[in-house]
Amino acid sequence: VGYGMSDVTYLLAHGVGVDALQEEGGEPELVTSYCASLRAALSASASASASSTSVVASAAPAASTSPASKATPAPDASTRYTDEIALRHYRFALVDYARLVFSRFVTDADPRTFEAANSAPRALNTGVIYRDPRAPLRFVERVDAALTIVETELDASTRGGSAMDKEQDFSA
Repeated sequence: VGYGMSDVTYLLAHGVGVDALQEEGGEPELVTSYCASLRAALSASASASASSTSVVASAAPAASTSPASKATPAPDASTRYTDEIALRHYRFALVDYARLVFSRFVTDADPRTFEAANSAPRALNTGVIYRDPRAPLRFVERVDAALTIVETELDASTRGGSAMDKEQDFSA
């Protein structure tokens, strides 16, 4: 998909236990919590950058009259990447990632297969989805829910579009 939320999708699919994903708020809460931390880091970075720019500007000779010096700064990325957009990107990334996971699902899974995965020397490098017998079903349920939302959104966009169709592309 190419969105940064793909990495968050991989982490939630492979590194977070089923119980944590099923707690109140679950997946959306984890994604929005991540986004809040991301926005805080982006805002702090923008502030640091702005203050280093103002130090340089104050050391410069008289104010410039060039058009560039009077330009309005672009909106802060920390405010443009909303939870709604992030969750939308997360759903697309989850559906896209499911293509890979479904093609590699353990086909002979039974309790012994999962037990062997948990006792393997490199068990911590094996995704939760391959170590916890509940995880594959929960993953399928999460993908199904995301796909339902994506399909609904795509259906709406073919009937005249939605506000999300006009979102900015943050994949660059």
